[in-house]
Amino acid sequence: MPKAESSRRQRRPCVYWQKRRRRKVWTAEETRILNAMFPIDPADRIAATFPERNWSAIEAKARDMGLHRPPPNPLGRTLSKEGDVGYSAGMVIADGSILETIVGSGRKRGRREGATPRPMRYYSIPQVKVSMEDKESIERLGKLWGRKAVFSQKSSTGNDVWSVAIGGKKALELMELMMPYLEGPKKRKAVYLLSKYHELTSLPVENRNDFRPFEGLS
Repeated sequence: MPKAESSRRQRRPCVYWQKRRRRKVWTAEETRILNAMFPIDPADRIAATFPERNWSAIEAKARDMGLHRPPPNPLGRTLSKEGDVGYSAGMVIADGSILETIVGSGRKRGRREGATPRPMRYYSIPQVKVSMEDKESIERLGKLWGRKAVFSQKSSTGNDVWSVAIGGKKALELMELMMPYLEGPKKRKAVYLLSKYHELTSLPVENRNDFRPFEGLS
């Protein structure tokens, strides 16, 4: 193969990826729509308006524009029907976990902060998560929690596993509501997290490698 032809073939993937990046640039019309919708419209309606973008990309663009959403309704208002709390607790007891996990802040500052890179910062948060193959049950739970059911993985038998998770202050509120139903290790974990975080959404973690969830809990 001639050397010049070989060089052209090697450069083609770079052109392809450059084209893909250009297609994902936000247009002026998309920015205008996001500016109008993000502060007031439900998340599912916003996501449906931008079907080629995932929610993380939409939130990142909104942060760069300095947009904010109103605080979510308390879970006590969402789980208003008789049996909603019991249903949630039953799902957590059977197929769920009460967790203390770590999240990163991201490296990019918002536009109001100069949009410059920053060192990664880590935080620990309380979390409640349920995973199972029954997608309809997970979607029902997601609606009660105000969260979207997502594909998690394939089971050992090859079936799809779906999950829904809730974190931070809402997770603490859910644990408090479920407390009369919980027993054993899950109850001890819930008590631990309610005591540690109280009204806080998260706690700073100095070194990610040194983070130990439920440290000191027997």
